[in-house]
Amino acid sequence: MEDIAGHLNKARSSLSRGKLPAGDPLAEATQLAEQAQTDIENARFTYELVGRLPGLGRPMDIIRQQAAAAGEWAIAATIVRDMVVELLGDQASVQGDLQALENRSEPTPLLQDGVVNVELVRSLAPRLQEAISHLEAADRAIRAMPDVPFPPRVADAKERALAESTETMKAARDAMSGLTLLPSFLGSGESKKYYVALQNPADQRATGGAVLAYAIIKIVEGKVTLDQSGPIHAIDDENFGIRGVPFPPAVAWYLNNLHVNPRLANGANYTPNFPVVASTWAAMVEKATGEHIDGVIALDPTAIAYALGENNRIQVRSYPEDITGENVVDVITNGQYRLEKELQPIFPGELIAKAWPKLSDPRPLVKKVQKLGEGLREKHIQIWSRDPQQQALIRKLNWDGELEAGTGDYLFLAHNKRNGGKVDYYLEQAMTYNVTIKPSGDVSSEYRVTLTGEVPPGEPPSIAGRNGYGLNVAMESLYVPDRAQFTSVEPTGEIAFDTRPDDFISHEEAEFLVLTRPVEVRPDDPQTVVFRYELPDVVRSTEAGDVYELRIQHQPMANPATFVVNVTLPKGAEVVPTAGWSVSGNVATYDGTLTSDRILTLVF
Repeated sequence: MEDIAGHLNKARSSLSRGKLPAGDPLAEATQLAEQAQTDIENARFTYELVGRLPGLGRPMDIIRQQAAAAGEWAIAATIVRDMVVELLGDQASVQGDLQALENRSEPTPLLQDGVVNVELVRSLAPRLQEAISHLEAADRAIRAMPDVPFPPRVADAKERALAESTETMKAARDAMSGLTLLPSFLGSGESKKYYVALQNPADQRATGGAVLAYAIIKIVEGKVTLDQSGPIHAIDDENFGIRGVPFPPAVAWYLNNLHVNPRLANGANYTPNFPVVASTWAAMVEKATGEHIDGVIALDPTAIAYALGENNRIQVRSYPEDITGENVVDVITNGQYRLEKELQPIFPGELIAKAWPKLSDPRPLVKKVQKLGEGLREKHIQIWSRDPQQQALIRKLNWDGELEAGTGDYLFLAHNKRNGGKVDYYLEQAMTYNVTIKPSGDVSSEYRVTLTGEVPPGEPPSIAGRNGYGLNVAMESLYVPDRAQFTSVEPTGEIAFDTRPDDFISHEEAEFLVLTRPVEVRPDDPQTVVFRYELPDVVRSTEAGDVYELRIQHQPMANPATFVVNVTLPKGAEVVPTAGWSVSGNVATYDGTLTSDRILTLVF
């Protein structure tokens, strides 16, 4: 059984790096699994006799089910391997390196002259469904394994196999959702137009930044063309915003209470709920341009860095250096604001026009697909579709940045900068969440975020601002479940900068209570905001024990926030050991860096 696992892991490791496995480990794994099943079926009568002895039948049944599961896994992996070969055609071989092949100029069945073969993508769905059927059979075999206390190697087999099966099944089903989505999203049967927004995390808004530049792209049968592009002010109304479109309640609350204009650049995305913002942007772009918009794609500089990769470089007249995947984030979020004043409005349009051929070229495919997945997971890329069926698939894949409270505990801290300048490039956030679980299952919560903005001396006003050097008027909005009961906030009192709100304010948005407190962060003067509240009905009882679940959704920032979660358990509670958590007495602690959404679980 360990030999089978070794062959499968070898194949999986190669495929995940964009390579076909050397030799044929999948055939070897299949043969070993078949041989194991044959040996079990044809064993001497003594094997069956021993299996009937007390305590020995269940370990032997585990081996039977594991052999069956391994065989199904091997078949599923072979199908996936064959799908990869089908995508690359004659360029692929069992020993081939996909990444090296894709760096060559020859077309493949998937991609010819920059056009994606959407019919080939569609044809892969039945093959993948076949693989999923084998994975489901493997999962059933694993779950049929009886529990045993000994020996350890056998007792651990089910736990390891279940974890691998759960991970593999999710990946396969996500892939099926992607295959279902792509043909229609890529304009199969009907052309699509998408508004692309480049957000700037140096000037933060809740979805990832103020919009710096835009593009409108058209996709027909897998071919992508750039219809128009430029700096966002080319289609925005800088004085009054774009009016005459319906604003959803989540957007309207911020527009009305902050007294800001509904601008494409920075007025419509104070709420972090991206589908709400994207649908608003689509209506505003249609109003401003007369173009019908089928969907929205938001990018930030990190997404562009992922797309440019290691070797691509672009040149624009307004910027003195070559722009590469290594420096593009710093150029967009900081370097461009050191240009001469007359060049700064020109740069975003030139950047989009020059970068587009590089961004739209999908080669090298494997590496770009991997980076695309990373960008979507980290919200450097967020997608929304007007088509309800497409949007449902995007939501299922967690590509749309939608807020989802769940049934347990929940946190999302939205940072919106309320003054000029680009000082969010330097902003650091350190978050600490202290939770005390009561015997009733309710919790008392204290959320602390410390904001540090060490803007170095000598920065130009376009970066450091014109209302106090390095000042960051930080509006911190904490989204928590709507059943939460607010108790206190620190600091209290008004801020000196003339903005709204100038004190604490709260409101309800969909299934959330939103607690908002602005503070003034200056160099050498960090500020800490503290929210305290009570949250009922958090802990749920299961057969495994009481479960505390915390869902943390994140905002993509120039500098990812650090976070620490401290959970104080009721006296006498014992924590089931869980990866990532450390326990001291009755306090469990989790710490990390917030680069993606997290779901943390404690069982006690």
